[in-house]
Amino acid sequence: MSALSAAVSLTDEIALTLLGKCGEMEFQPEEVIDCLHACDFIIERNSEYHFEPSARAFLLQELNQNRDLSITMHATLEEVARKADPKKAGDTIPTYLTLPVGLAYHATVTDRERGLTLYRKAYTGRHTGDQWLLGVLAEEQRGLLPVYAIEPDFFQGMTAYKEERWQDAEAHFNRIKELINDKETRVEAAIALHLLGRIYHSLGRDDEAYSVLTRGLSILERIGDRRGQAHVLNSIAMAISEKETAEAEKLLLHSLKIGRELNDLQHQAEIEHSLGKLIGLRNSQEAEKHLNRSLELRERSGDLRGQAQVLQSLSKLFRKGDPAKAEEYLRKSLAIDRKRGNLRGEAQLLNSLAIVIQNKNRDEAISMLRRSIKLNKQHRNSEGMAKSLNTLGSILSRGRKWNEARAAFEEVLTLSHSSVTLSIAKRGLDRIENRSAKPGSVAKRSLQQLPKKLKSKKTLLLPKRKKRRKKRKSNLKESENLEAQASGDE
Repeated sequence: MSALSAAVSLTDEIALTLLGKCGEMEFQPEEVIDCLHACDFIIERNSEYHFEPSARAFLLQELNQNRDLSITMHATLEEVARKADPKKAGDTIPTYLTLPVGLAYHATVTDRERGLTLYRKAYTGRHTGDQWLLGVLAEEQRGLLPVYAIEPDFFQGMTAYKEERWQDAEAHFNRIKELINDKETRVEAAIALHLLGRIYHSLGRDDEAYSVLTRGLSILERIGDRRGQAHVLNSIAMAISEKETAEAEKLLLHSLKIGRELNDLQHQAEIEHSLGKLIGLRNSQEAEKHLNRSLELRERSGDLRGQAQVLQSLSKLFRKGDPAKAEEYLRKSLAIDRKRGNLRGEAQLLNSLAIVIQNKNRDEAISMLRRSIKLNKQHRNSEGMAKSLNTLGSILSRGRKWNEARAAFEEVLTLSHSSVTLSIAKRGLDRIENRSAKPGSVAKRSLQQLPKKLKSKKTLLLPKRKKRRKKRKSNLKESENLEAQASGDE
């Protein structure tokens, strides 16, 4: 039975082939297969079937103790994989054996260096089922692969990143960061460092982001990957933009130059977008030109996702000076994401829209936020959920719904790992706690004790006006904080 565990999945034909390599057995191969189909640890799927994971793990451990039998089984399956006809996939041959990942998996047992080479060739970068399986099988064989192999973490990290499971992606890429040295030349290592830097930046850890991004850039310079350098320069610029705006702009212009030399319109659109966001801090008219150029390039290439992102940045540019225009851009972006079926993007946009319209239509803003929280929860996006809860808590606080607001802010503390998001929630809770002291009642009692001549309308209105001005400034600052938090997704 353990011999069959060498296969990730089976068909009766493959099971017969493997059992035929086992020498003399107490039972006939056909009897063993009939018995398999009657077992509750076998999971059937059309013509294919496989062992329940814990059962296969036990049987594999038993098989690995018999080195000769293990090599025979894997060598047999490797030979089947080499000759496999894709037309027979799922019929007489398990589907995985018709894919490059199947060949890599079985070759690794007999020759780990050759197996590692085949694993690298099997990686396509697409978000598909075979690429998910690539990560799972490479992880299973982590102990068999050479000690310097980064492939198990790279494959799994890439899948996690594309599925927006940021914590899992960070853990895998961090292991790669610790494994490589200053002479590294593998492009996979540079990609891992680049994406790790982007994760750090999204969490407000810009010093760490800068450190890993510059390491990734060094690898790309070492191997002469100009396209990769252009992308990393963009990410470095974003990481230092708050502290070193002028240097960030130089990096973006350098990246744009590379993009033009490579005639890469998509990259040019991305950098024009980044320049617009950066320059918007000091020159809104120039920023608008960059953003409109980016939007034009995205429209020419039919890049709906890119168009939605640029529209969000245009909205941010107009939030203070022209809220109606800002709302218009956001609603256009929302329509695009709904057309694309991008529910995660819709969740983020609903949060941004709620911030823009909260003073005009508080009820609609709250409704949008509840929808945003629901979508983020469905997609297990804890950071997105935390940001929407912060916005909801802020709006509820202004409506004096203290208990609901407190619950929203407290939930953020259990969800987020972002320093920016957490600080907003803590300030929100502090304001609610200060309210619970009811300073207004103290002021009322003090007022009753004042001499009658000091209770004139003029005397009493002055502190009220100051209080209102202070409250308006506080509300404005709070909105800016929420917008800064929301912009981390754009």
